[in-house]
Amino acid sequence: PVPEAESASTTHLSTADQDGNVVALTQTISSFFGARVAVPGTGIILNNEMANFSTRPGLPNSLAPGKRMRTTIAPTLLLKDGEPVLSIGTPGAGRIVSTMVQLLVNLVDYGMSLQEAIEAPRFYARDTEANLHVESRMPAPVLAELEAMGYTLEVRGAYDLFFGGAQGILFDRETGEMVGGADPRRSGGVVGY
Repeated sequence: PVPEAESASTTHLSTADQDGNVVALTQTISSFFGARVAVPGTGIILNNEMANFSTRPGLPNSLAPGKRMRTTIAPTLLLKDGEPVLSIGTPGAGRIVSTMVQLLVNLVDYGMSLQEAIEAPRFYARDTEANLHVESRMPAPVLAELEAMGYTLEVRGAYDLFFGGAQGILFDRETGEMVGGADPRRSGGVVGY
């Protein structure tokens, strides 16, 4: 069978080696085949992230010479006493920041395991809109309370790829153990040796 073509999606990977080197890497070419231009002799396709600039003048994200556009890519390394304890990130376009905050709150504030934090139901609120995108697994009392507050809920699938596809590694510096977590919302995985 022919393998599925790569999607236009962003990709995140977290990796670590036996020497303590850790990487959180999020990359995107934005649209399918990005800018449709490859660097000669390399096969590297350039992205088309220039589309993220605003075409309206006078805004913080307006197109201007030498300027970088807004991006939501947020590969994250969490350190304790200068040592990595977490490498994590997610694809998800404008929803990346919201997803990352939810992941970190679940881990740090709620004490969830890495996999529990990744699998927990997610929500997304876009700037000033009064509607919330929520996964269908969100507890019914929470949904009822949000509606009572005036939000219009857009209920999505139980594990909807709209909310990203987090991948991460949690490090136990005392035991040397590394625990990986992969999001069931997308086709990620954990590999170790």
